[in-house]
Amino acid sequence: MERETANASGLDRLIDRRLEQTSNRQAPANEVIAITAEYRRQHIGWNVKHFHNWYHRTGGTRSYTGVKKHLQKSGARFQDRETWRAPKAS
Repeated sequence: MERETANASGLDRLIDRRLEQTSNRQAPANEVIAITAEYRRQHIGWNVKHFHNWYHRTGGTRSYTGVKKHLQKSGARFQDRETWRAPKAS
């Protein structure tokens, strides 16, 4: 009886249905868009550390890694340490 049921459903039983579901912890799209827009509007050139500190102080709840990931995914370019370091005295 079980063998007939298994043969009837075939390979569909082997598919992992968990991969089709979105995570409960995933940030809503509108929040990600707002973070990216805010960075591009007023904070372009800031590094992730400074932007996340500002974001957290103004009520943001996402983690540093999450903010960094979303900004990098959107193509934001961050200020490099070398670009803001004071020139060496001669």
